[in-house]
Amino acid sequence: MKRMTMARDIQRGTKRFCNTGVRPWSKLQTRLYGLMDRNTNFQIHCSAVRMPSSQSSTPTIPRYWITEGKGKTKQTIWEYKPQRNYAWIDDAPAISDLIEAYIQTSRHDVRTKAWIDPTGLIPVLLRFDRRFGKKAC
Repeated sequence: MKRMTMARDIQRGTKRFCNTGVRPWSKLQTRLYGLMDRNTNFQIHCSAVRMPSSQSSTPTIPRYWITEGKGKTKQTIWEYKPQRNYAWIDDAPAISDLIEAYIQTSRHDVRTKAWIDPTGLIPVLLRFDRRFGKKAC
């Protein structure tokens, strides 16, 4: 029974952290994949990670990461890591909002826009954006 409760808490945490307002994470992820070079096997992930009870009163925290490649060549090329305690409370929704803004920004403006990106996500997205050629940046 405890295992089912823990799995349910993690699932709820993923929905809480990764969704952007009314859109589920999977829809945001699919829209982003539409802009990325398919030959690089770019994948972006969002998950809730269970915290040890001694470290936090909140049972889960978000984890965002990007991988490239397949099988043995698959590697993590970007990962969100909070720089201070409880930074994820503000940063987690901001990451999903940043991805949404990136998707909605036109091809002509995406490189010149003054992004507020303390996580370093935008340069990674630009690197794999198929609108600019394979690994453009």
